[in-house]
Amino acid sequence: MTRFVSLDALRGIAALMVVFSHVAVFTYYPFAEHPKIPSALEFVLWNLGATGVDTFFVLSGFVLSLPYLQQGREMQPLKFIFRRFRRLYPAYLVSLLLAVALKHFHGTEPLTEIVMRWYQPLTVQEVLQHLLLLNPKMHIQSVNPVLWTLLVELHMAFFMPVVIRFLASNTMSSFTVLLVTLGGGFLGGFFVFPLGMVPLFVMGALLALHHSEVQDAFQKSPLLRNAAFLLGVALVFHRYWWIQEDLFFIRYISAFGATLVIPAILASPQLQRFLQTPLVSWFGQISYSLYLVHLPILFFVASHAYSSLGGSLGTGLVGMALSVGAAALLHRWFEKPVLNTSRPIRQKKEMVHAE
Repeated sequence: MTRFVSLDALRGIAALMVVFSHVAVFTYYPFAEHPKIPSALEFVLWNLGATGVDTFFVLSGFVLSLPYLQQGREMQPLKFIFRRFRRLYPAYLVSLLLAVALKHFHGTEPLTEIVMRWYQPLTVQEVLQHLLLLNPKMHIQSVNPVLWTLLVELHMAFFMPVVIRFLASNTMSSFTVLLVTLGGGFLGGFFVFPLGMVPLFVMGALLALHHSEVQDAFQKSPLLRNAAFLLGVALVFHRYWWIQEDLFFIRYISAFGATLVIPAILASPQLQRFLQTPLVSWFGQISYSLYLVHLPILFFVASHAYSSLGGSLGTGLVGMALSVGAAALLHRWFEKPVLNTSRPIRQKKEMVHAE
């Protein structure tokens, strides 16, 4: 299977965008009962988060589908689901235990509603619901608010084999699939929020289906590639100049932008060189761990030392530094060893098939 280091780095940039956005929650939370008008800095920081998450979901749809739609791997649904849970759940579990521990020893600084909600005690039932993924609502804001995206990713593990097999069958044109998915996601998202996220993964899968064609077109025409990249960036960051409300279907605009940015990056030697520099590449490696641990750490630091650290800037810098350190440790001593346990077996099977 081909692994795109540049896309890992793009995931790292998206994770950093989410981290920066959560520095804003110390003073601004748009979903509060009586939200205030944000300052310019709060507005810029907050909107980085949803943009990063949208990019995550499209990337997941793309990289999960590519081996089956372009590289000839046979879809085995149970094995696919097992691999996805093995990739996501162990680090999720460690981050959950870390969040529960930090929450138990929280401070008392009076901050925004979302931080104050984090101070509330957990019940045993809520902890079990988190561990077993039994309840999609799960009061995630009282433990680690970013976990809602992990629930979407884990639930999509059951749905993606169906998407991939259907796209591989060429039963329906890609345009029709896109329209049906957008319509279904739009309607379903009003009733069950995760259903509204399905189109983002399907857009990534459709991009994987047409990856070779798009790459050929972009490599033949750098002008087309550059225009697609600029348009994609404009759409990814559309919240800054168009609709600011965090409605689930507004994410479809960002997702479409991501489907332009991803192939443009893969066809651009300049962008690949930047994304493969050691520092950017390293953030790509720790991106999943960083995404999981940063918010409980930010909350913990703010709850104890927001005033003494001089407000959001000092708290954000200390919290981000601790988050990067914790993510590096989690990746080095847990996430990476778990992933490596499966690789010798997979490589041995691939060698047998090659012979």
